[in-house]
Formats: sequence, C-alpha cells, structure tokens
Amino acid sequence: MFEKQLRFTEKNTLFQCIVFILLTISLCLCIVQVDVYGPENIPADHVLNITLDLFCMAVLLILLMTGILERNESRANHALLRFICMLHLVIFLDLCTWSVSGLADHVRTHLVLTTLYYIVQGITLFCFWQYFRFEQKLEDRLADTVNRALFDLMLLYIAAVIVNSFTGYIFTISPDGELIKQSFYPLVYLGALLVLTMLNYYIFTTRMRRGERFLWLQYEILPVIGSGIEMLFPETNLTHTAMVIAILIIQSNIHLQRQRRLKEQEAKLAEQNVAIMISQIQPHFLYNSLTTISNLCRKDPEAAEEVTVEFSQYLRMNLDSLKITTPIPVSRELDHVRIYLELEQRRFGEKLNVEYDIRETGFTLPALSLQPIVENSVKHGICEKECPGTVCISTEKTDRGFLVTVKDDGVGFDMNAPVKQDNRSHVGMGNVRDRLASMSHASMEIISSPGNGCETRILIPADQAIKR
Repeated sequence: MFEKQLRFTEKNTLFQCIVFILLTISLCLCIVQVDVYGPENIPADHVLNITLDLFCMAVLLILLMTGILERNESRANHALLRFICMLHLVIFLDLCTWSVSGLADHVRTHLVLTTLYYIVQGITLFCFWQYFRFEQKLEDRLADTVNRALFDLMLLYIAAVIVNSFTGYIFTISPDGELIKQSFYPLVYLGALLVLTMLNYYIFTTRMRRGERFLWLQYEILPVIGSGIEMLFPETNLTHTAMVIAILIIQSNIHLQRQRRLKEQEAKLAEQNVAIMISQIQPHFLYNSLTTISNLCRKDPEAAEEVTVEFSQYLRMNLDSLKITTPIPVSRELDHVRIYLELEQRRFGEKLNVEYDIRETGFTLPALSLQPIVENSVKHGICEKECPGTVCISTEKTDRGFLVTVKDDGVGFDMNAPVKQDNRSHVGMGNVRDRLASMSHASMEIISSPGNGCETRILIPADQAIKR
C-alpha cells in the first residue's frame, strides 16, 4: 500500500511540474508578445484572450495541486486529474496560437500549433467522458460500448485534423497569420456534441439526486454558453474560461459529496455504537451480574457493594461510549476491560485467569473496541472449556505501529467453518473491525484453530499516537 501511494504521489507530482513549466512558458510567451508588438500596439483581443488563458492556467494549477494533495487513489480522481492536465495543455496551446496570430512570418508555426490545439481538445473531451463514467460507476455493457465508440471517434477526429494540415478543408492560416474557418469547420464541434449527447442520456436515465443532476448539467451549459458567445464574437474566447468554471463546480460537487459521505459515516458509526453497546449489555450478562450481587448480599455485603460499584461503572462506560465519535486513549479502554473482567472473575472464580502485559499506552483506538474481543475470549473460549483458562492482554510498540493482542487458551474454533445461523447477534466483531478501520485506520487479524485457543491482533498506525 505504501509503495502504491508513493507511485501515485510521484506520478502526480510529475504532472504538477509539467503544468507549472507550461505556465512559466506561457508567461514567457506573453513577454515575447509584448516585445514583438510593443506595449502600445498589442491588439485588444490578444490582450483579453491571453489574460483569460493565463487566469485559467493558474486556476487549473491550483486545482491540480489540490487534487494531488488529497491523495485520493480512486479511478474517478485519476480521471479528473488527467482531464485537468489535458485542459491545461489545451489552454497552453491556445495561448501559443494567440502569440503568433497575426504574424506573417509564423504562418507555418501557427498552423502546427492550431492543429495540435484541436487534437488535444479532442483528447480532452474523451478524458471528461472518462471522468463522468468513473464518477458515476458506469460499468455496464452499454457504457463499455459507448466508451469504445467515443474512443474510435476520437481517433477519427484526430486523423481528420491531421489530414486538414495538408488539405485545409476544416481551417487554414491566411498569409497574414489569421485563422480562416472553412466549410467543414463544424466537424470541430461534432465530437463535443456526441459527448454531450451521451452525458445527457446518462444524466437523465441514471438515478441521481436532483442537486447532483443539476450540477452535471452545469458542466455542459457553461461551455455551451461560452461557445455561443464565441460564435457571436469571434475575437473573444470564453469557452476555456467556461470549462474552468465548470471544473470549479466539479470540485465543489466533490467536496459536497465528501461532506455528505462523512455525515453518513458518522450516522453509521453512531448506529454501530448502539449495536455494540446493546450486544455487550446482553440480558444474560445483566442477569448473571445481578445474580452475583444478590448472592453476595447474603454472604459478603461488603463484596456486594464493591461489585455493585463495578457494575455501575461498567454500565456508565458503555452508555458514555455512545457520545464518543473520536478515538480514546487505550488506557481508558483498558479500564473498561478490567472492570468487565473483574465482574466475570467474581462469577467464574478460579476458572478464569487474566494476565496483562501493558508495555505501551501512548496511542488511541475507538471506544468499545477491545471489550467485545475480550468477551468473545471469555464467553466462547474459556467458558466452553472444562478446565481453567487464561486470557492475556498485551500492548507494545513495533516498527509498523502499535500492536494490541488478546489471546486465550480456550477451545478455539475452525476459521473456515461457516458462521452459525442462530438467534444471537453476530454484528459485534464485524462492527469492531469496521470502526477500527474507519476511525483509526487500523487492521484486525484473528488466528484460531480447534483446541488451540484464539489470538486477536490489532495493528494501529503510528499516527494514532497521543499528541503530547
């Protein structure tokens, strides 16, 4: 996993460096433009379009850096970063064409740059489709067919633009360095229309929230408006600016979705807390604890008072855990485990032995994450054993992080056997594993076999250490 994250960081850092270099070159081109025309003779449309291109490139660089720093390795995020990089290259090539526009000595250069511009523009449209596909998780056969068709059309479009550099049936460059649109120039918009058609099909046929459908439509409406203004006023180029604004909307949508997922995760964790609390305060445990207190009231009133205090502390800790949404110090969780084990030792006497080997307490973990594991060792390991048994709890610091181990010498179980379908709840250990992963990025491993007890290992990353 670490090597994968390292490759992700290195690759996207390279993207970031390339985009930064392009932005630097763009600034140099602006200086050349000023030097060629003179500050007072630069055409107004050149100033406007070059300024918009520089603004868009700067915004895209910030968005790219933000996307890289998030370290999101999903396919959708990779596709979004590729789309941003390709759009940045499109705007860079557009800026280059504006830098040589109107220069009779650079007609050939203008033609090459314009050809590259339209080629990269076609690739950018396909990258945007890829982002939409991965973001919406379109994995059906129709989506695969559409993806292949759009890819083939992109290749045909690129071939047509390359052929145009020799035939001039789409666009040409006049002897004075100006772009002339020919009769087949509408082919330039054909790819965009096809992509927008497929996007609209999926937007209106896929189940989406109303707000999410509106945001996806904004990605289309703004560039279309920009293109419309560009047709009315050919000297201005607002399409790229509109696309950058659309990407800003994309980023806003991503953050809104992330906040919604966080809220859903918090609600799920709250439900898991309730489920774990209920699974730990089972009727049989309450009944056995109260029966123990009742028996001690006749035999040893002082001991009965101590057990009552312990039992009340146990209940209070379980109830307090419902309000805790962040990891707690392991020492606090161990206090809860000790109270539980003391209550069980009052009940089982010498049959239950407990050993502690606590070498490290400077880290955190979710509340009620150890107690269910210890209860499993007592209930399903030691209690089903004829002779006395021992539960060992240890903590230590390793090169990989903090290791918590709960081990018993009970009857064990077959890890390959199917889960018993009885009336008891089996959510406890599954919830513990989920909460460890989501709240502390920790992993849990269980090792057991019939007759050899059970060992549960929890590995908590070093970044969960308590800040001192």
